[in-house]
Amino acid sequence: MRGTRSGQDNLYHDGPVPAADKAAVTGDSGLTSPGTAKSLTDLSGYVPSANSPVIAAGIDIANDGGRDAAGTALPSGMPDLGGLQRSAGPGRDEAAPTATTTFGNGQSTSPAALTDGSDYTSWASPSTGVTYPGTITLTFPSRRTVSEVVLATHFGQGQGITKADVQTWDGSSWVTRAADAQITWTGNTATVERRSLRLPSAVATTGVRLVVKAANHTWGNLSVNEITTR
Repeated sequence: MRGTRSGQDNLYHDGPVPAADKAAVTGDSGLTSPGTAKSLTDLSGYVPSANSPVIAAGIDIANDGGRDAAGTALPSGMPDLGGLQRSAGPGRDEAAPTATTTFGNGQSTSPAALTDGSDYTSWASPSTGVTYPGTITLTFPSRRTVSEVVLATHFGQGQGITKADVQTWDGSSWVTRAADAQITWTGNTATVERRSLRLPSAVATTGVRLVVKAANHTWGNLSVNEITTR
């Protein structure tokens, strides 16, 4: 499946969700017309409909070939979850964005975890001495259009970011697109939650920066599992 790694970020239509999948998507897959395909060259009935929960629910995996199972070009950022993409993107087969932070790194963590295509790995700041504001910056291999910045976090009530500005790079400076965006986490378990920070309008850019102004600090640190875009 595109936009997923083995054992994680899978869609479960019916039945129990495996405990090991901490980033599961649930609900009716919402395929356009399943069961109508007569050959491998006609899979249109298995394209997700516009209201499917799999739309832009995949993860951004580096060097994924840039195409779905039928050859449709994938977007830069989060693709549709599954084998077929509803709307074509630029189809770039490229490296992961580079992530950096001014917060420093907690024990055995690295900002590279923020863009490694896995909701299970995470970056954390040190557990002492955290001050605000601080920044987390993503630099893309090529220019992409960004409408939302998506954060994936586990134990959000204990260590999730709760307020941030969203900025984009215009070629010479950082421009604030959304100021003081509030983020609320409902859980404090190993289950991964996603929260989207929407821009007022889509922006073509080579970089996104979060100016983090507040976070939960049950253990002294803040933490994020993955940051990507739609």
